[in-house]
Amino acid sequence: MKSMTDMKERLMIGGPDALVLSDLIIIGGLILLALELLNILVKFFGKGRKRIPVRGKHLDVLTFKDWVFIAISKLNIPPFVYFLMRYMWYEPRIVWTWQGACWQNLLFPL
Repeated sequence: MKSMTDMKERLMIGGPDALVLSDLIIIGGLILLALELLNILVKFFGKGRKRIPVRGKHLDVLTFKDWVFIAISKLNIPPFVYFLMRYMWYEPRIVWTWQGACWQNLLFPL
């Protein structure tokens, strides 16, 4: 757990630029695990609900090409989250404290 504490300290002090490769791998793995958990929860809580009708050709069996596209899509998510973190860290209009929050900057983005 020391590495997680070190990662948190590096992130809080230096932002995303202070993270080392092992931190990025851990964060990427956590993101992918969270997405898989979300997939399981959606399947579990979606049982018995009205399904959206299929209008196109339904793929009962996925080909190798389909799995490659799915894998590429999943592998693109951690870099996207990293660059989103960098943008939010350096953007001066992002509010990080409750003292800087007001109803305009909380509700207008919604």
